[in-house]
Amino acid sequence: MKVVQPVIQAVRDADPNRQVILDGIEWGKKPISTLEDTNIIQATRGYSPHQLLSWTPKSGLPPPIWPSESFNQLWLVKNEVSPWRPMMEKGFRIFVGEFGARNILPHYFVLAWMEDQLKVWKDANWGWALWNLYGEHGIFDSERKDVIYENFQGHKLDRKMLDLLQKYK
Repeated sequence: MKVVQPVIQAVRDADPNRQVILDGIEWGKKPISTLEDTNIIQATRGYSPHQLLSWTPKSGLPPPIWPSESFNQLWLVKNEVSPWRPMMEKGFRIFVGEFGARNILPHYFVLAWMEDQLKVWKDANWGWALWNLYGEHGIFDSERKDVIYENFQGHKLDRKMLDLLQKYK
């Protein structure tokens, strides 16, 4: 806060209406509980559970499953939303500053996981942003091997992922 507070003040001095988004601590996973200015949006990340999203075909393990007995919407609420509830109760808005899954993960897994994430965030009234639109996490040109792409202005569009994201906009 010694570093951040003067920066926030400088932004407020230049433009009192300027929206400020501040990442949580530990790579955005935990809220900054000492923050008092509720006009600041706190940002988190949507890359959990790491043990599933870090899977690779080279691991020798079977592809991850979503949902499962261990990992599901309830797990997301408990582990991803609940730590932020005290800040929400103080009036802070929360934003998932980035989320997505690499193109080596099975498409069916990614879509099921994304939908549960998006449902949980919608219920919590959180905003969100996909890590990128183009490339391995995105809806365009992801090079996923298990997707039937639609041609869109010279790009390969993952229509199923786009439709899912639009469902929770």
